[in-house]
Amino acid sequence: LRAEGAHIVEIDLGDDYASIVERSTWRIFFHETMDAVADFLRNNDVPVAFEAILRDLKPGLREAWEHMVLPSGAGFSPAESERAIAVDRPEIRRRYDAAFAGGHIDALLFPTTPTTAPPAWASDCLSSSSS
Repeated sequence: LRAEGAHIVEIDLGDDYASIVERSTWRIFFHETMDAVADFLRNNDVPVAFEAILRDLKPGLREAWEHMVLPSGAGFSPAESERAIAVDRPEIRRRYDAAFAGGHIDALLFPTTPTTAPPAWASDCLSSSSS
Protein backbone atom coordinates (compact mmCIF):
# COMPACT_ATOMS: atom_id res chain seq x y z
CA LEU A 1 0.00 0.00 0.00
CA ARG A 2 2.85 2.37 0.76
CA ALA A 3 4.32 1.64 -2.68
CA GLU A 4 1.03 2.82 -4.17
CA GLY A 5 1.13 6.08 -2.20
CA ALA A 6 -0.91 5.25 0.89
CA HIS A 7 0.11 6.90 4.14
CA ILE A 8 -0.12 4.19 6.81
CA VAL A 9 -0.75 5.24 10.41
CA GLU A 10 -1.60 3.30 13.51
CA ILE A 11 -4.65 4.35 15.47
CA ASP A 12 -5.63 3.53 19.02
CA LEU A 13 -9.03 1.89 19.36
CA GLY A 14 -8.53 1.41 23.11
CA ASP A 15 -6.71 -1.05 25.33
CA ASP A 16 -9.86 -3.17 25.64
CA TYR A 17 -10.69 -3.16 21.91
CA ALA A 18 -9.25 -6.63 21.19
CA SER A 19 -11.09 -8.23 24.10
CA ILE A 20 -14.40 -6.61 23.11
CA VAL A 21 -14.02 -7.78 19.52
CA GLU A 22 -12.94 -11.28 20.50
CA ARG A 23 -15.84 -11.67 22.92
CA SER A 24 -18.52 -10.24 20.67
CA THR A 25 -17.45 -11.46 17.23
CA TRP A 26 -17.66 -15.13 18.06
CA ARG A 27 -20.88 -14.74 20.06
CA ILE A 28 -22.59 -12.93 17.18
CA PHE A 29 -21.12 -15.30 14.59
CA PHE A 30 -22.32 -18.43 16.38
CA HIS A 31 -25.70 -16.90 17.24
CA GLU A 32 -26.39 -15.99 13.59
CA THR A 33 -24.87 -19.05 11.88
CA MET A 34 -27.90 -21.35 11.81
CA ASP A 35 -30.29 -18.72 10.44
CA ALA A 36 -27.70 -17.37 7.99
CA VAL A 37 -26.94 -20.81 6.55
CA ALA A 38 -30.64 -21.75 6.36
CA ASP A 39 -31.46 -18.41 4.67
CA PHE A 40 -28.62 -18.86 2.16
CA LEU A 41 -29.81 -22.37 1.27
CA ARG A 42 -33.42 -21.23 0.87
CA ASN A 43 -32.63 -18.01 -1.04
CA ASN A 44 -30.34 -19.83 -3.45
CA ASP A 45 -32.57 -22.87 -3.94
CA VAL A 46 -29.90 -25.22 -2.62
CA PRO A 47 -31.71 -28.55 -2.12
CA VAL A 48 -30.25 -29.34 1.30
CA ALA A 49 -31.27 -28.51 4.85
CA PHE A 50 -29.13 -27.01 7.60
CA GLU A 51 -29.36 -30.30 9.50
CA ALA A 52 -27.75 -32.18 6.58
CA ILE A 53 -24.86 -29.71 6.48
CA LEU A 54 -24.42 -30.03 10.24
CA ARG A 55 -24.47 -33.83 10.00
CA ASP A 56 -21.78 -33.83 7.28
CA LEU A 57 -19.31 -31.49 9.03
CA LYS A 58 -15.99 -32.89 10.17
CA PRO A 59 -16.38 -34.25 13.73
CA GLY A 60 -14.54 -31.43 15.56
CA LEU A 61 -16.40 -28.71 13.71
CA ARG A 62 -19.74 -30.51 14.07
CA GLU A 63 -19.18 -30.76 17.85
CA ALA A 64 -18.36 -27.05 18.04
CA TRP A 65 -21.50 -26.16 16.07
CA GLU A 66 -23.63 -28.48 18.21
CA HIS A 67 -22.22 -26.74 21.31
CA MET A 68 -22.34 -23.09 20.14
CA VAL A 69 -24.67 -22.79 17.11
CA LEU A 70 -27.65 -24.96 18.01
CA PRO A 71 -30.07 -23.35 20.46
CA SER A 72 -29.98 -26.64 22.40
CA GLY A 73 -26.17 -26.45 22.75
CA ALA A 74 -24.62 -25.83 26.15
CA GLY A 75 -22.53 -22.92 24.79
CA PHE A 76 -25.42 -21.21 23.00
CA SER A 77 -26.31 -18.18 25.08
CA PRO A 78 -29.04 -15.83 23.86
CA ALA A 79 -28.24 -13.43 26.73
CA GLU A 80 -24.55 -13.20 25.82
CA SER A 81 -25.39 -12.88 22.12
CA GLU A 82 -27.87 -10.09 22.82
CA ARG A 83 -25.29 -8.30 24.98
CA ALA A 84 -22.77 -8.55 22.16
CA ILE A 85 -25.32 -7.16 19.69
CA ALA A 86 -26.78 -4.48 21.98
CA VAL A 87 -23.64 -3.34 23.85
CA ASP A 88 -20.41 -4.52 22.23
CA ARG A 89 -21.25 -3.99 18.56
CA PRO A 90 -22.41 -0.38 19.10
CA GLU A 91 -19.24 0.30 21.11
CA ILE A 92 -17.07 -1.06 18.31
CA ARG A 93 -18.96 1.04 15.77
CA ARG A 94 -18.59 4.14 18.00
CA ARG A 95 -14.83 3.62 18.01
CA TYR A 96 -14.75 3.19 14.23
CA ASP A 97 -16.85 6.33 13.80
CA ALA A 98 -14.42 8.22 16.04
CA ALA A 99 -11.48 6.96 13.97
CA PHE A 100 -13.07 8.29 10.77
CA ALA A 101 -14.40 11.51 12.35
CA GLY A 102 -11.34 13.64 11.69
CA GLY A 103 -11.47 12.99 7.96
CA HIS A 104 -7.84 11.83 7.90
CA ILE A 105 -8.57 8.10 7.80
CA ASP A 106 -10.01 6.50 4.68
CA ALA A 107 -9.78 2.83 5.66
CA LEU A 108 -9.07 0.51 8.55
CA LEU A 109 -7.05 -2.65 7.93
CA PHE A 110 -7.33 -5.67 10.19
CA PRO A 111 -6.44 -9.35 10.04
CA THR A 112 -9.07 -11.54 8.42
CA THR A 113 -12.21 -12.47 10.35
CA PRO A 114 -14.36 -15.62 10.33
CA THR A 115 -17.10 -13.92 8.33
CA THR A 116 -17.60 -11.02 5.97
CA ALA A 117 -18.80 -7.72 7.36
CA PRO A 118 -22.57 -7.28 7.31
CA PRO A 119 -23.74 -4.95 4.51
CA ALA A 120 -24.72 -2.23 7.02
CA TRP A 121 -21.13 -2.03 8.25
CA ALA A 122 -19.71 -1.92 4.75
CA SER A 123 -22.03 0.89 3.67
CA ASP A 124 -21.45 2.80 6.91
CA CYS A 125 -17.69 2.61 6.41
CA LEU A 126 -17.96 3.72 2.81
CA SER A 127 -20.16 6.67 3.64
CA SER A 128 -17.95 7.64 6.58
CA SER A 129 -14.75 7.53 4.57
CA SER A 130 -16.15 9.50 1.65
CA SER A 131 -17.35 12.43 3.74
